[in-house]
Amino acid sequence: MDHLIPISSGLSSLSYFPIFEDNEAGPAPQDRPEDDLVVRERPVNPLQEIPQPYEKRRKSKDLSRDDRVGLRKMKEWAGWTATEISRRVPFTARQVQYALDNPPTPRKTNPRPGGHRLTEEELQRLNQFLRDNPQGRDIA
Repeated sequence: MDHLIPISSGLSSLSYFPIFEDNEAGPAPQDRPEDDLVVRERPVNPLQEIPQPYEKRRKSKDLSRDDRVGLRKMKEWAGWTATEISRRVPFTARQVQYALDNPPTPRKTNPRPGGHRLTEEELQRLNQFLRDNPQGRDIA
């Protein structure tokens, strides 16, 4: 990597970074080598920030409903602010703020008991009515 030129952050000196261009577009000028890739230098604006690789942040574990309810109770009973709570629990400040600002998720509802809502006698009367009625025969 001897063809890379270091970039200095000083405002007084000019900084350069390499640009690789393909020579297949047309005939190469006489003053350039015949390689496939040619290093060219372009000045960098000193105020322009050079992009740097960044590390991905790990996603924090989601809070359970019980965690959110517990955070609300800490605020209600102890009277602590969201910042004070986030210092005392292993959750991020944003998770604590979200838990305090939004309602906890609803509990899972119990399934309704199966079966019909009508009694056995009412079901028999309804079936008899549908069979007796000429239009109801198609439904029954």
